[in-house]
Amino acid sequence: MTHHQDFVNEFFQHKHPQYQMHFQQANQKIDIEIDVLKETLNSIDSYIEQVNPSKQISVGFVANGEPLLSLDTIIELMEYSKQKLNHERFNYYTVTNGTQLNEKSLGILTNYLEDLKLSFSLDGPKEIHDKYRVLKNQRGTFDMVIDSMR
Repeated sequence: MTHHQDFVNEFFQHKHPQYQMHFQQANQKIDIEIDVLKETLNSIDSYIEQVNPSKQISVGFVANGEPLLSLDTIIELMEYSKQKLNHERFNYYTVTNGTQLNEKSLGILTNYLEDLKLSFSLDGPKEIHDKYRVLKNQRGTFDMVIDSMR
């Protein structure tokens, strides 16, 4: 992995042991000041411009929580990138547990299909996933994730 890939991975991804995160944790909103995120995108854009101007970089909105709870922040950053930076340089993605996909969020996401790739987190077959990803009532979320993917 190159230095700039390390930089991006370190900043945007908080690595965690996947099987220790319960549904309640994944359903917490991650709050980071938008100005800090914009400045980071500026730094990445400037760094790539100096090192390899034709390089594309993937930016992942993933964390120890559900990224789509911060959909407004994700959209604001992609819009900022379009207006202020070399937007073609950035590929955006997120990994969701699917719990925040509804008519409103899908309506918003439909406008960004070119910009944001969506992946779903499943920890394996139903019996394994439901062992680790549970609601407050201890009911598994496998079926909920599958339904949200449809």
